[in-house]
This record gives sequence, structure tokens and C-alpha cells, in this order.
Amino acid sequence: IPVIIVGLKDLLYWDDKKMKHLLNMCGEVIVTPKIRKSHMRNEGQWAGLSNTDELPLQDLIHLIEDQGNQNIYLHDWSLTKDCPMFAKEIKIPKYFSRDALQEMYALIRENASFNEAASHFDLYANYWPSLFVGGNNTTSNAHADWCDTSAWMGIFEGRKEWVIVPPSHTQYLCKD
Repeated sequence: IPVIIVGLKDLLYWDDKKMKHLLNMCGEVIVTPKIRKSHMRNEGQWAGLSNTDELPLQDLIHLIEDQGNQNIYLHDWSLTKDCPMFAKEIKIPKYFSRDALQEMYALIRENASFNEAASHFDLYANYWPSLFVGGNNTTSNAHADWCDTSAWMGIFEGRKEWVIVPPSHTQYLCKD
């Protein structure tokens, strides 16, 4: 069920100063951006996105902002893992302060019979918050997130369009 919460602008405020601050802290970090290759799901792709050449975060932001590259996309980049100093400064709205995957991970870890499942969760236990950055018209194919998770998203500039699909139609989505 989609929920829209208004009035969080001060909490989620983003401007050029904050982007410069992020780049000062983590601009040299190497990222692997995604590029839209196809409107169809292909092997090795998630939601029609494929990895492209690695480059420093500051170079990627330059490609998106200054050169208007509309096809390249920073997708689900872990601030916690890759830019922990900046992640500590992020204020998560109180409505979203509990992460169900992290709580589920803790429960799985407590139960020794679920070690195989726990090893898969190791990749994601401390992954969020993450950052998405894209130029105008950046898109991905219709998809359902791993483990049918849900997320909150703060839009700092521009707009994003979501298409909400009823459970009876999820068979038509890419599942990865």
C-alpha cells in the first residue's frame, strides 16, 4: 500500500552544499554505475540495468549533472558500507527508522538452523540507507525488489513516477 507523507522537507533537505559535502567525504570512492541496456530482462541484468565501468563518485555526478548523461544511474549505493561518515549524518524519518530486513536478519542469526539463509542476509544486514542518483528520464523496468521488500524514498530534486501493481499481477514483474 503506497503511503505519501508530506512535511518532511526540512528533514530531507538536499541542496548543492549537501552534494558538495557528500563529494568532499566520498567523492574518491569508486562506484559501479548502472546503465539502461534494454526494456526487456536479460541474463545478468536487474530491471533492465547492467553494470558499466567503475569510476569515482565525483566523476559519475559530473556525468549526470554537467553533461546531462540520461542513461547512467547510481543504483542502490550503500552509504553505510561505502560512505559511513556521511551515512551517520542521514536522519531517517521516524516512520522508517526500523528496518524489517535487519530485524529479520537478527532473528535468523539467532537460530542456528538457518545459517544458509543468514549467509545470504549477510550481504544486506547493514546495507541501508543507500543512494540512488540519476539524470532526467532515468528508468528501470517494472520489477519487484528482492525478498519483496518495501522502501521509503526521499526525492531531493526532480520527480519520480511509480507504477503500483496489485499482488495478482506480480507474475508480470522481473523478480531478481
